[in-house]
Parts: sequence; structure tokens; C-alpha cells
Amino acid sequence: MSKNQRSQIAETAKMLNLSEEALVRLSKVRWHKTRVVINLGIVSVYYHDTLVVRVTRRFVYLTFDGWYTPTTRKRINQVSQILGLGIRAFQSNYITLIDVGSLNYHICAQEHLALLRSHK
Repeated sequence: MSKNQRSQIAETAKMLNLSEEALVRLSKVRWHKTRVVINLGIVSVYYHDTLVVRVTRRFVYLTFDGWYTPTTRKRINQVSQILGLGIRAFQSNYITLIDVGSLNYHICAQEHLALLRSHK
């Protein structure tokens, strides 16, 4: 990792109130057909060139773009676990749900979900 990349990760971690170590870990993942982009203040994770998770200072954006596959749910869960977002994607009765604490959100086709981040 170059000095510039490390500096950008450090600045992004500070801006997003995330662990720098978690961002470094996320930047090094090599999941199948998955790309992680860390720009100043924004973390984006793509699966098959489709945005799946985007983390900004105020929001966590999730999208399936109609692809309700186990792998898409798995990517959301992996990113959430590494970054400590407290979000879990799962399927129940053929419906994809996003669990945030005690709240469950039903994700419909082509919809995007924006969750307000709580900062500690």
C-alpha cells in the first residue's frame, strides 16, 4: 500500500468516524468480483460492478439493484462486520430484509435504502 493510499485511508477513517485498521482491512479484501473504492470521505463496495454498500459521514446506502442473491447479502454482511456498522442482510420467506438493531426493512426490487448513521 502506497503512502498516499494509507494517508487517504487515515483521512477517510477520521471523516467517517471509522477505525483506520478496519478500512485498511477492507481495502485489502479479495472477494470474488468485488471492488472496494475508498475516496476521501466515501467508502464504496461494488459486486459485479453494481454498488452494494456506500458509507458516507451521515449515511449507509444499500442496494441490491434487483439482485437478491445470497452473495449480495453476504457482501453487505461482510462490510458491515468489518466496519462495525451493525447492519445484517438476510432472507425470510423469500423476502430480503435488512436488520438494523430491532428494525427490519423490506427491500423491494430496484430500491435503494439510506440508513442514517449514529455516531458515538
